[in-house]
Amino acid sequence: MNDRLLIFIGPPGSGKGTQSKLLCKNKEMLSISTGDILRKEVTDETNIGKRVSSKMKNGQLVSDDLINELFYKHFELEYKKNKYGIIADGYPRTLNQAKYLDSLSKDFGIDIRVCVFLCKEEVLVKRLQLRKRQDDEIAIIIKRLKDYYNFIAPVIKYYGNKINEVDVNDDPENIYNRIISFLN
Repeated sequence: MNDRLLIFIGPPGSGKGTQSKLLCKNKEMLSISTGDILRKEVTDETNIGKRVSSKMKNGQLVSDDLINELFYKHFELEYKKNKYGIIADGYPRTLNQAKYLDSLSKDFGIDIRVCVFLCKEEVLVKRLQLRKRQDDEIAIIIKRLKDYYNFIAPVIKYYGNKINEVDVNDDPENIYNRIISFLN
């Protein structure tokens, strides 16, 4: 299974991070979350963090080039340690990122599988408000959801038959079991 890349695509608050953590814990998979990477860069006040801080506070997407570069850097490190597969949490978000990731997977000889998390908007908003991150204010939440739906449609179309839709309006354990059944 170490030649598998599992992509989690879903709106903010859909549980990508939660499911990623469960798979890492129970299935010894490794996870790369571009959101976590960016938040760490901002917290650590790195040059990258300083460049992306205002974009993140305003709910804007960071450039494809920078996201691809950060993903590759972490992917290369994780791939060497990987035993059971890698999870891409929240990446790709744009068609250009998807094409880049496809090229990367071919270079490494990795099979891509995609889980698209489907969730009602009111559930997402409620989850995001409970999370209390800096970028989880209601105006930013609405902008991030709108941007997600605008950018993700071409990505979903691009992946076509590699996609498995997962209803995530449920509790984390039931969602986890659905994902496991997709992987098996």
